[in-house]
Amino acid sequence: NKEAPWSTPQNLGAPVNTEFNDFCPTPLDGRWLMYVSERPGETTCNARPGFGDIYLIRQNAAFGWSTPQHLGCVEAGTGPNSAGAEFSPSLVKTKQGTFLYYSSTASGNHDIYMSRQRHNGSFEPPTPVAELNTASDDRMPNISPDGLEIVFSSNRPVDANGTPGAGSFDVYVSTRSHTSEPFSVPVNLGSNVNGAGSETRSTISADRKRLYFGRDGEIYRAFRQRK
Repeated sequence: NKEAPWSTPQNLGAPVNTEFNDFCPTPLDGRWLMYVSERPGETTCNARPGFGDIYLIRQNAAFGWSTPQHLGCVEAGTGPNSAGAEFSPSLVKTKQGTFLYYSSTASGNHDIYMSRQRHNGSFEPPTPVAELNTASDDRMPNISPDGLEIVFSSNRPVDANGTPGAGSFDVYVSTRSHTSEPFSVPVNLGSNVNGAGSETRSTISADRKRLYFGRDGEIYRAFRQRK
């Protein structure tokens, strides 16, 4: 059950993992897994090593993991990946459609993007989520399952309320009342969550009561306090 301790981690092996960096795993319904890989190959959008693309793979109970599917390149109009580096895919299903949120260095600066999934499962070319991005480094978004709240990391010096950042990267949050609306101006989650270290790849639980994030190489959890 949800309160039981975690088992010993197991390496997923090939074809999920390679000798190159494979990271930012995002589990999806139906035994699907979306993640980022720096593996080379003809389908990648990058000629240089160290620049990851987003992949999708499915586990079959009888036959194991399928061949990873590359989500396509924005330069070719076939998907969200670019010649830059992609991070932290986060998928959400709404009444307006299914959307992929992630961050990328496609513009030269690290920004947050959104790509709509087509009916055939492929993804449209992405658009930047303007209300979340700044001239600073805005990365690793994760959207809540209801699509109404999004968290991400940023090294912007202050938020909209004038709250200064606590460390290299802080967790910021933005909300909206309906999935058809833009997100609110992001705000820093404050000293209850952010510290002098670097907070990265935050994730909201399905019930929106727990926040998981990394800080300087370790994983932390925070609970939403009742008012």
